[in-house]
Order: sequence, then C-alpha cells, then structure tokens
Amino acid sequence: MNTFSELSQSIIDILDKLHKIILGGKMIIPVEKIWEKFDNKFKAINIAALEARRLKDSQVKGLLDTNVNIVLESIRKLITGKIRHTE
Repeated sequence: MNTFSELSQSIIDILDKLHKIILGGKMIIPVEKIWEKFDNKFKAINIAALEARRLKDSQVKGLLDTNVNIVLESIRKLITGKIRHTE
C-alpha cells in the first residue's frame, strides 16, 4: 500500500508534468483551475492525496471499480468542489 507521502508525490509529479489534465476523455481542465480554488497549492495536493487514499481503500474493499484512476478522480473531485475539507 502506498504511503501518504508517495501519493502526494505522485500527484505533484502529475501536476508538474501535465499542463492540462484530461478527465473522462470529455473535459480538459487547466491545472490553473486548482490554483484558483486554493491559495496554497500544497494544501490542495494534500487534500487530493487524502481523497486518493480514501478511494484506494474503497477499491480494496470492492466498493469502487478497480479500473478507476484514483489520482485523476481525486483531482476531478477537487476541481469540482466535491471534496469537503475543514481548516
């Protein structure tokens, strides 16, 4: 199982390498959309990493399809505001 820091690093690598993220093959969202919602990009990445961990746990339990890319799904949820977080 990946550690939190490994998941965070994976998300950072994806965001650094991609100027645009393709989600679901239908929608292209610039990475800047993430920065518009969060002043602190590290906080945004941590929130997405926590969601990726939650999604991975759901995959292991059989509650989520194993074909779902948990990193892209967590970023999609972050951009669309579907992840609730508290300060």
